[in-house]
Amino acid sequence: MRISVANILILFDMYIHYCRTHCQPRLSESAAFVLQENYVKIRQDMRRQANETEEAATIPITVRQLEAVVRLSEALARMRL
Repeated sequence: MRISVANILILFDMYIHYCRTHCQPRLSESAAFVLQENYVKIRQDMRRQANETEEAATIPITVRQLEAVVRLSEALARMRL
């Protein structure tokens, strides 16, 4: 029994639709805690380095980057469905 390309595309489209409507993974509390701890550590290390060298950090990490990591994590979880 052969499956036509058209049927495969229809099935794939149905799968994508299902994922978009039923799968919204969220960051667990433990994962959020790990991200928060690492974010704080990076910020402290950057601040310490800036104080030691008396120069501003070249690439500051902000809450915006932290939010981007969360969005990327959720997107990766959806992809791995």
